[in-house]
Amino acid sequence: LYERPDVEPLGPVVYTPSESDHLVEFTVSPAAEWVAEYYPVESNTKPDGTTRIRMSVADPTVAARLLLQLGEEATEPRGDAVLEELASLRSRIRARYARSM
Repeated sequence: LYERPDVEPLGPVVYTPSESDHLVEFTVSPAAEWVAEYYPVESNTKPDGTTRIRMSVADPTVAARLLLQLGEEATEPRGDAVLEELASLRSRIRARYARSM
């Protein structure tokens, strides 16, 4: 019988931004507001319940993967390097699925 170890869950991500980081902004629905609690971001909740997120990342792939994971829960993304990486990720995923069919 497996017994789960008595370990505290991991806390929020800790990150210290630098001047060379890439910035990304996007809006999340209330279902994805956990992003503002989990990641070190600046956030502003709007009257309609959505939250505008501003995030600093050393690698644009990190934010691109997050946006991909969030899907339709994230809208209005801004940040050239991150958007380029997001487009590249989507293209590679489509190509991979196209080969498997």
